[in-house]
Amino acid sequence: VITGHVAPGMNDYFGEETWHKEYSRVYIDLMTGVYQHTVIGQFFGHFHRDTFRAFTRPPPRTRSRTARRHPPLSVPGSPGRTAMFLTPSLSPIYGNCPTYRVFEIHQTSGAIDYSQYCLQDCVPPLNTSTSYLPSQDRLKGHSTKEHGFVLDYRFSSIYPGCGHLQSAPECLHRLSYALQHQSPRSPLSQNFCSRFYTHKAEAEEICLHPATVLGISCALTSRTQYEYFVCIILRSVTRGIQH
Repeated sequence: VITGHVAPGMNDYFGEETWHKEYSRVYIDLMTGVYQHTVIGQFFGHFHRDTFRAFTRPPPRTRSRTARRHPPLSVPGSPGRTAMFLTPSLSPIYGNCPTYRVFEIHQTSGAIDYSQYCLQDCVPPLNTSTSYLPSQDRLKGHSTKEHGFVLDYRFSSIYPGCGHLQSAPECLHRLSYALQHQSPRSPLSQNFCSRFYTHKAEAEEICLHPATVLGISCALTSRTQYEYFVCIILRSVTRGIQH
């Protein structure tokens, strides 16, 4: 398991890469190659937001010199994927709801699940009008108070198929693909965006802007600034979104 403060990839707020380009390339190369089946969990923070990163192994010509010297020790046909959980914060300094998580890692499969708790006074009413939310576990959670916090959601309940038998990379890659290809105003996109801002007071208004949702979803899989803006441009063109 790897824990850190700032994850590699994109800062979607500034449209900038979070790490030095070469360091980021080396790290992602190793996590999608030689250590793909060794490191089962990566946990970061920094952004005070509820999100994740899901990267695929880059083509050989774009890999770092370090990674090229260490061929991937993965099984034949392995997709070369890695995933990172970015956890929201207890601090409300950016107007977010104070939040913490309890992670669980399955001993046999390595699947990751977690329960996320929010300060009870700022958790909004549940959106029961969509099939995406909630499950019975989600409903029961709101009656459970722990030191002033309530269960906001459980990963495996809110994202069907995740947290039990599927590995985190497989699950989060499916989710990122869905977010990037569905309408920014779909229930999936809107619920993810609301949690991304950790129930910030103005989250509902912010998430009504398709360009905002698109930027959030493109940051999930973009290793570099170039990939990030290519994703935004392509998705904008196909949906007629103006920035």
